[in-house]
Amino acid sequence: MNKKILFLNTPPVSIITGGHKYDNYLFELAKTSKEFDVRRILVPYNKNWISKVSKPITNLKFLSQVRESDICFISSSESIYWSLLVLIVRLFYQKKQIILIHHHYLYMSFDFLRRPLYYIFEHLFLFLSSGIIIPSPYIYEITRKKIKRKYLYLIELTNEISFNQVTCIDKKQGNLLYVGSIEERKGLHYLLAALKMVPSEKYTLTIVGKIVDSKYKHKLDAVIQESSLNITFKGFVTDQELDDLYRSANVFVFPSLLEGYGIVLLEALSYGLPVIAFDNSAIPFTIKQNVNGILVKNKSIQAFAEALNRILSDDNLYIRLRAGALKSAQEARTFEQFTNDMRNFFLSLM
Repeated sequence: MNKKILFLNTPPVSIITGGHKYDNYLFELAKTSKEFDVRRILVPYNKNWISKVSKPITNLKFLSQVRESDICFISSSESIYWSLLVLIVRLFYQKKQIILIHHHYLYMSFDFLRRPLYYIFEHLFLFLSSGIIIPSPYIYEITRKKIKRKYLYLIELTNEISFNQVTCIDKKQGNLLYVGSIEERKGLHYLLAALKMVPSEKYTLTIVGKIVDSKYKHKLDAVIQESSLNITFKGFVTDQELDDLYRSANVFVFPSLLEGYGIVLLEALSYGLPVIAFDNSAIPFTIKQNVNGILVKNKSIQAFAEALNRILSDDNLYIRLRAGALKSAQEARTFEQFTNDMRNFFLSLM
C-alpha cells in the first residue's frame, strides 16, 4: 500500500525565494515516485494582524488531512503558525511523521519581543518534528549542535545554472549588480553609504528585486537623490532580462545582514562575477576570501567602500577573483547531485 504524503505550503506572495523553489522541488520529486500518494495544500499568506494572531487556531482545520496522511512536510518559515497542530499530532497521533523543511532561523532577524517569541516557537517546532531536512550547511551546523538525533538530513540546495552556460565580458567597466529583495535585512542602506566613498565615475549600480518594504525603498530613494549616486532600480525582471544583466555586470555586491543560504551568490559566481559581501551567517560558506570575492567586516561601511575601491582600481585583483568565481561555479554541486540526494531521501522513507 502506498504511503500518503501531505505538503502544507505557503505560496509566494511577492517574490519566489530559494526556499519556495526548494519546497517545490521536494513536492515535484515526491510526485514522481510510484510508492507515494502525494497531495499538497497551499495555505494562504497572512494578510493582516488578525489573521496572524488567529492562524495557529485556524490551521487546526487541517488536522484531519494530517491524520489521513503517513508523512507531512511543513516549512520552518511558518513554524509559529503550525506549532499547535504539530504538538497535537505528536501527543495523540505519534505514528504520523512530521518532516520539517528548515531553511533558516527567523528569530535571528528580529529584535526586542519578536526575537524571544520566534526563538521559542522555532525550537519547539524543531524538537516536535520526526525529521528535519536542511538545505544549508550553515543552518545544518547550527541545528546539529542543538538537536542530537539521527533524523537530520542535509540536502544542500544548488544552482540550476551550469557554469559553462555563460560567458563573461573581459573588460572591467565598473558595472555593479545587486539581485535580491528590497528590505532592511538585505542591508542596501549600508551599500549606499559605502558608495558615497567611491568616485561616481568609477561605477554604476543596478538593483534588481521585488520591493518587500515600500517604506524602506523610499528611504533608499531619498539617499540616492540626496547623494547623486549612480544607481538604477530595475524592480522585478524576467528571466531573460536577469540573464542579460548578469552578463553585462562585472561585480556582484551583496550587503545582506542575514542569509540561511543565499542561492543568488551561486548564480553570480556562475556568471564569473566576483562578490563583495559582509562576512556573516551563511555567506562565507559560498564566498571565499580573496578566492572568488571579498568578505568585509559585518556592517562596516568603511570596509565595504574600501573593497569596492580595491576591485574597481586593481585589474589584477579583479581578473584573479573572476577566475576564482568561475572555478567555484565549476566545482559546485550540480543540480543532478541535488536531485539524486532528494531521491535517496525519499527512498529512505519507504
